[in-house]
Amino acid sequence: MSVAQDLIIGGATGVLDEAAVRRFVAERLAAEDLDGRSVCVIVPDGTRSCPLPLLLGAVHEALDGRATNVTVLGEPVRIKVGHAGGVLVQVMPEFDDVAAVARRQRRPEREVLAAAAHAAAAAGLVVGGDR
Repeated sequence: MSVAQDLIIGGATGVLDEAAVRRFVAERLAAEDLDGRSVCVIVPDGTRSCPLPLLLGAVHEALDGRATNVTVLGEPVRIKVGHAGGVLVQVMPEFDDVAAVARRQRRPEREVLAAAAHAAAAAGLVVGGDR
């Protein structure tokens, strides 16, 4: 299977900076009809050394306000929220869920925590919001 050249970034001979990664993700997702849709981010096992927090952050930025639901790593993680005066003051992934997903998928907990936090933000669960 060949991949169109405009869907490839970087290569084995260099290191991409954060801005280039964010720009690439934003451009690719802007070209897709994702408004009002559910999006599932799939992370293949062979990419465990990738900068997952950077990539998920870039996906979140690109889909913020567009996608209605984002599932990350294929498993649910409960999100604890705290309200004060109708405003969200705390948004935190449930650590027991994070630890269980990390164990099952053999991923670092920090990676799963970052993925869950980005998925929550993409769903509109952000401190200062009204959900």
